[in-house]
Amino acid sequence: MIQAEKLATVGRLAAGVAHELNNPLGGILLYGNLLLESTPEIDPRYQNMRKLMTQATRAREIVKGLLTFARQSPSKIERVDLNTVVAEAISLVERHSQFQNVQIRTEFSPVPLWARVDVLKMQQVFINIILNGAEAMRKGGVLTVRSGFSDRTASAGWPSPTPERHDRKRT
Repeated sequence: MIQAEKLATVGRLAAGVAHELNNPLGGILLYGNLLLESTPEIDPRYQNMRKLMTQATRAREIVKGLLTFARQSPSKIERVDLNTVVAEAISLVERHSQFQNVQIRTEFSPVPLWARVDVLKMQQVFINIILNGAEAMRKGGVLTVRSGFSDRTASAGWPSPTPERHDRKRT
């Protein structure tokens, strides 16, 4: 019981801190965006402004994480195709400013990748991975998101995910 009370207190503290940070971050992002849009790319300050916006956006994502932590609720586990979860995560971030010079290419498994997961939490994991990938590609490029089973999956004794196996399970 004491542990639950401590966790609830930490959650309330995280929510308070997150809300206090959100207001100034909103202003920084708003005015930073206005400055960035009105500054020519050849201006020597332009790259510094882009870095400022990237870091402010990152801070906003951290604040969102704090709010998510503060609202922790029991996991809702359901059986889903991970291809669908990844595709939804991509659709949520593809218009993010980090993808201005990054193209997303998908190579999804031809068969569903069934898993029992909390969809929202798994989606957040994929969003973080995809955003980290884009952030690492500062000069732009192609970010390939691939799903499937690895050779290690087969060597670990997992059954082969062939379409025939999938069709048999469905019937």
